[in-house]
Amino acid sequence: MISVGRVEQRALMIGISAVYDESRVNKRISRIQIFMNSCFDEHVKSDYFESIRSLSIMLYVLASPALVDFGPLGIGKVKHRKSDKELEISVILNSEQFENLEMAELHHKLVEIVRECVSKIKERAKKLKELKDADAYDREFEAAFNCFAGFDK
Repeated sequence: MISVGRVEQRALMIGISAVYDESRVNKRISRIQIFMNSCFDEHVKSDYFESIRSLSIMLYVLASPALVDFGPLGIGKVKHRKSDKELEISVILNSEQFENLEMAELHHKLVEIVRECVSKIKERAKKLKELKDADAYDREFEAAFNCFAGFDK
């Protein structure tokens, strides 16, 4: 498992972690993941929540998802881990769906997936009455998404 982009000194930690096989697709996804985490580190800095201190987006990109039971393909539900003060969402993808994509297309697809995850995390935080600064959340995550556009394909 790779975990990049978590800085202990900050009020809120966010990172995209990944579990994947050694396929060519996943080597390209790894480059994008590392870049996205650097954008989160640069732009997502405020304290948006009452008690949540960590947001995790877990990517499981597998050549044969049937061999390992991580759950159904797609974006899962946001889990609230009270003891860890964390909101976590899992995304299970089949690397074969990305095999024939150019790097720019792969980047665009992953940004769409992460954007949807960030939206689901926000909605879950609202339901938990954890979100105290929605404007800052929206503004800083949008800045991170704008940063993602600078990925050197």
